[in-house]
Amino acid sequence: MDYGCGTGHFLAACKSNGWQVAGVEPNARAREEAARRVGQPIGAEDLGAFLPSRSMPLRSGMCSNTYMSWLVL
Repeated sequence: MDYGCGTGHFLAACKSNGWQVAGVEPNARAREEAARRVGQPIGAEDLGAFLPSRSMPLRSGMCSNTYMSWLVL
């Protein structure tokens, strides 16, 4: 999960390396470009709309591009 995924470059890189990815981007223009780049919908909701998520595997990563911090569940 990449919160604030921008235009989706990080998500696309992760996906090309075999990760299941999900992204949230509040900016409509960036969200549309990210969805095209990643090939899947990008959420517009705030982070609370995604948590808790039963669709992600137990061992998941979460990234905020603001300060690149990771939380491993």
